[in-house]
Amino acid sequence: LTARVALVYQQASLACGFAPDLWYDFSAWLDLGGKQEEATEVLRKAVQRFLPKDLTLRLLLAQRYELGESPLPTGQLEAADEAYRKLMEDMPKPCPLALINFLGYVH
Repeated sequence: LTARVALVYQQASLACGFAPDLWYDFSAWLDLGGKQEEATEVLRKAVQRFLPKDLTLRLLLAQRYELGESPLPTGQLEAADEAYRKLMEDMPKPCPLALINFLGYVH
């Protein structure tokens, strides 16, 4: 059943790749199944391929890196730092939500 649901999400992501809710739901579903690394990878692919300007998905990805829920065993903090800094550079100025999360990470 798990493989079938994952396949449905993957097929839906091809047709509805620009819908951030789909990517968030897919990631949350993987989290519920205990597949945190795969959930992080799903968010990373969504941000890189389909939604590079989506604030919510980028914040979720940066938070996952910060909390150590990433497939990168070494350099998790570096990945989080890079994700937050890219977020600050790419978002329209000023972006209060991005700034608040970045300052929370730095602190």
